[in-house]
Amino acid sequence: MTAPLPGGRDAGRPASGLPVGDLPHGLPRDGLLVSVDAAVPSVVLAIGAHPDDVEFGCGGTLAKWAAAGCEIHHLVLTDGSKGTWETDGDPEALVATRRHEQVTAAAVLGGEDVQFLDWPDGELESGRVQRRQVCQVIRQVRPGIVLGHDPWRRYRLHPDHRHAGWLTVDAVVAARDPKFFPDIPEGPHRPEAVLLWEAD
Repeated sequence: MTAPLPGGRDAGRPASGLPVGDLPHGLPRDGLLVSVDAAVPSVVLAIGAHPDDVEFGCGGTLAKWAAAGCEIHHLVLTDGSKGTWETDGDPEALVATRRHEQVTAAAVLGGEDVQFLDWPDGELESGRVQRRQVCQVIRQVRPGIVLGHDPWRRYRLHPDHRHAGWLTVDAVVAARDPKFFPDIPEGPHRPEAVLLWEAD
C-alpha cells in the first residue's frame, strides 16, 4: 500500500478525475506545473495502416492541434483494397473511394497533406523497403511528434496494424540516425515524441 499524496483525496479534497490518480491540490506551486495535455507541436505526422485508421486512432487530438496552428501530415501505408464486407465489389473502385474519403477526412481534421504508400491491404510487411519509405517521409516532414499504431498491443489481430506499428517505431529510429539510409537526400531528424494509439 502506498502513502497518500499530500493534499490528495485523504486530505478531504475531491478526486481530480484524472485516470492517473490524484494530483496535489493548488498546482502550480514551487514552479511545478502538471498537465495532461502535451504542448501543441508545430508539425505532426500520423501513420496509419489503412485509410481511416488515423481518424479512429487520434482524430480528436489532430483536430485539436490543427485548431491551435499545428501542421498535420498523414501517411497511409496500404491501399485499403480489402476494407469492405462486399464479396463482389470492384477493388479499384474501393481504393479510389477510400483514398477520396481519407483526403476529405484529413481536411476536416485540419490536415491537407496525405501521402499513400499503396502497399496491398492485408499484405503489409515491416521489412527494410517499407522502413526506408517511412523513414524518408519522417525526414521530409520533420515532425515534432509521430503518432501511430501500438505494435505491442496484446491480441492485435490485424497484421497490417502490427506491421504499421513496427514500421512507425523502427522508422523513427532510422530517421534519427545518419547511418541508416544515407542515400535519402533529407538529413536525419529526431522527433521529440512518439505517441501510440490503442495502447494497453
